[in-house]
Amino acid sequence: MQFPEDKKFFNFFLDGQKLLIREDLQSPRSLSEIDFNMDKDTKVIIFVKIDDILLDSEMLSFIEKIMNSVQLENKNYFVINLKKYPDIQFSSFRRKFPDPKVFIFFGVQTLELALNISMGEGLMMKFKDYTFIKSLSPEVLKNDKQAKNKLWTNLKNTFYNEG
Repeated sequence: MQFPEDKKFFNFFLDGQKLLIREDLQSPRSLSEIDFNMDKDTKVIIFVKIDDILLDSEMLSFIEKIMNSVQLENKNYFVINLKKYPDIQFSSFRRKFPDPKVFIFFGVQTLELALNISMGEGLMMKFKDYTFIKSLSPEVLKNDKQAKNKLWTNLKNTFYNEG
């Protein structure tokens, strides 16, 4: 298999699963140029801002444990690092990927995605058939028991109280 020269490929192991992560060597691009390999079973989009997501396996493991707590597998959620793709707008994202209905913002302000809703930390909001959950960044959340409890309550209300 031949890889394009402007890409680096990393084999990344997370709890025994091998993930192939592509890291673009070029500067961040717009959504129209991005081809996310999103699984058809993706239910949740997670927005984070991490300087180097490839080196922060502890953060990825923490997110995985959170998602596993509500019976979601890796194929059911997709993590987007806004440090890498800072120009993503929510409306464009929804047009390109209409299926996921739950959005979690870990340390990300909704306005960073041109999403004009105001949410405080630890809150959940339902709008039409979408659910938005806002929480602290994973680095801060790990050590804040009260914030973890709020997130857990929001996740339970979202995934265990549906229809």
